[in-house]
Amino acid sequence: ERSRVRSNESTRSSSTPDRCGLRVLHVTSACDPEHTIAASAFWWADALAQRCARVDVVALDTGGCARSNMKLHSLFRRRTRSRWRVATRLLTLLARLVPTVDVVFCQYSTKFVFACWPFAFVFRKPVVLWWSHGHVDWKLRLATRLVSAVVTSSPDSFRSASAKKRVIGHGIDVETFSPLRQEAVGTSEMSTRIRILSLGRITPVKDVRTIVVAAGILRARGRGSFALDLVGDTGRSGDAEYLGELKALSRKLHLDDTVHFLGPVPHSNAVALLRDADIFVNAQAAGGVGRAWLEAMAVGVPPVLCTAALDQVLNEDDRQLLRFRDHDPEDLADRLGALMTLPVAERRDLGLRMRKIVVRDHSLDNLAGALVGVFLNVTGRGDLTQMAK
Repeated sequence: ERSRVRSNESTRSSSTPDRCGLRVLHVTSACDPEHTIAASAFWWADALAQRCARVDVVALDTGGCARSNMKLHSLFRRRTRSRWRVATRLLTLLARLVPTVDVVFCQYSTKFVFACWPFAFVFRKPVVLWWSHGHVDWKLRLATRLVSAVVTSSPDSFRSASAKKRVIGHGIDVETFSPLRQEAVGTSEMSTRIRILSLGRITPVKDVRTIVVAAGILRARGRGSFALDLVGDTGRSGDAEYLGELKALSRKLHLDDTVHFLGPVPHSNAVALLRDADIFVNAQAAGGVGRAWLEAMAVGVPPVLCTAALDQVLNEDDRQLLRFRDHDPEDLADRLGALMTLPVAERRDLGLRMRKIVVRDHSLDNLAGALVGVFLNVTGRGDLTQMAK
């Protein structure tokens, strides 16, 4: 699926944007197109490399085929994961790289800001933080004071009041996350098994239990043939126990032939999973605009969600169809059932409307251009009204 991982730059489109002279240090958790959670960081760095003179990426794990002006620096060298060695290598890399760049871009974690800031302060380099999470604590407030700008995906994805906030969208690779061609999909209206997909970490905050209970309600209502695929890994303490509880609940509701726990998959497989799905579901109520459900929309799969962030993305009619009350499996079952009974052509048209929204407001090209615009602004080389395209 990831045909864009390529070693020959001559294969690139003639529409590749002109590069500015910026040299960027990108510090992130993982930079690998096959990573199960953070694969998007690789494509962000790749898009920045198209627009900048040089991009150095420092990450715990790295992989993929980088462009000639993009260098990957892994902190997990020689298979060691000793915290002391990782910290030592990080500081060594920062001491060497920060003086050579124009801007430092820290993605996902305030820890990266705290590690980079002393070097950025000494060498007078601006730091930009990407934050897309509803949680606000003292670490985020402190990091906000240290950086020149905070970029985020939506207004409520960074909830700390600050003039440094810049909303730039979510950066979905709409070339890769795209629907199948119409002729490949077919136009049959015959009754087939509806595939419902939930993709994300299996953890209590995602409220996967509500999804499983809703599947049991649909089954009890005789809502036709459907399958629910739950794709995701357990990460934090207690998640494995939660997964065990979900499997036990599925057995109790006699859903063994309906609910499938598929475990983690490489991010590159997400496109195929989404293309096979008819409906995407996510029961996490907190947080801002989510990457997983935007990727589903980009593939043309309508998402059923309970988050208030949906209000920022969809019009009122679509929200009434696709948004359910959080922690309410009955309401979720109603929404899923309504979509399941839609004619195939109507459900497909709904999905294509969803895709147009992502292309317009959350594409990777738009984000990369806006991000470069922020970099130019904080380095004093341009203003935000003239963001790079």
